[in-house]
Amino acid sequence: MMFHEDVIFKSDGQQYGQEFMEILNISGKIIEIHQTEYGIIDPKMYKPDLVFELEDKIVILEFQSTYVDIYDKKRFRFYTALFDYLKNATHKNIELHVLSTIEMQKTKCYNINPESRFPIYL
Repeated sequence: MMFHEDVIFKSDGQQYGQEFMEILNISGKIIEIHQTEYGIIDPKMYKPDLVFELEDKIVILEFQSTYVDIYDKKRFRFYTALFDYLKNATHKNIELHVLSTIEMQKTKCYNINPESRFPIYL
């Protein structure tokens, strides 16, 4: 995805977040949209695109036009771990969803170790 398209998705996602949830079939009402970055965006810095706090969970939403590879999986896991550590005062479950323009699969997993799997919903 081109950098300017990513900025548009982030901006529109803050305004139309509930509609995004409906399009992606994620149930629940957004009660807070967490700020992830500001208007001047440095493309070298990686931050989650959108973070929606619903009544029963937190949804991190990423936009991507390339295949999800191992580096993306690690980056997505980092986002959830960092958000959980710094901002998840409610101790809600966190889900990561990728709105992909290219992936055909519905779910990918990052296997951290044999007992720990991190699902990524596409």
